[in-house]
Amino acid sequence: LAEVAATRWASLDEARALGLWDDAHPEANPARDAQGRAEIPLWRHALVNLRHPLLERGLAVLDTPGLNALGAEPELTLSMLPEVHAVIFVLGADTGVTRSDLQLWRDHLCASGVAQFVVLNKIDALRDPMLEPQQVARQIEEQRRAVARILGVDPGAVFAVSAREALASGLGGRRDAQARRRSGMPELEAALGARLLADGCTFLQRLVDGAIADLRAGAAHCLGERRRQVAEQT
Repeated sequence: LAEVAATRWASLDEARALGLWDDAHPEANPARDAQGRAEIPLWRHALVNLRHPLLERGLAVLDTPGLNALGAEPELTLSMLPEVHAVIFVLGADTGVTRSDLQLWRDHLCASGVAQFVVLNKIDALRDPMLEPQQVARQIEEQRRAVARILGVDPGAVFAVSAREALASGLGGRRDAQARRRSGMPELEAALGARLLADGCTFLQRLVDGAIADLRAGAAHCLGERRRQVAEQT
């Protein structure tokens, strides 16, 4: 995973050719070194194998670029929306819904017609040692309901998690059940399993129906064009 995040230095011409440098928006461009080269990702595509019960049952996850990369490569995120079964919108529990988050949600996600899950990550940052656990839990719950109200979704579709704690609970071959429960990840995984995998057949049927409809429309167009050409030749 650390290798996936590796970077390298490239000339500005190469960065422009790869779509990672935009002269019109200098504030979004990557850092430069003393030679004027730009720091760009070393990898543009990665396949990572991970053993997980949901993945073994057929769940496929597409992790798209965040808002900071959406301007440079919007097709990686937006072009996939019509084909997905569900959208998992990841926000920071410490920041909540920012203006750019809300714009992305309203413009592309809220009316996508697919199952929607909202994840408030980094709830561990809200755990203040000066507060009682009940007070921390109440703050997290208030944040969760506030996000649901702003985005206009059911509070049951908003999950407060700590991905770092969930990952740490299984590192090194150890299994810390208490830390995993505290991370909130089991609730999210249960919702994904119950909602997505249970509806998998229906979703596949919809994809097949759509593909057949496209084929019929294409065939009808070709036949209509041929009839027009025959009529003109006649």
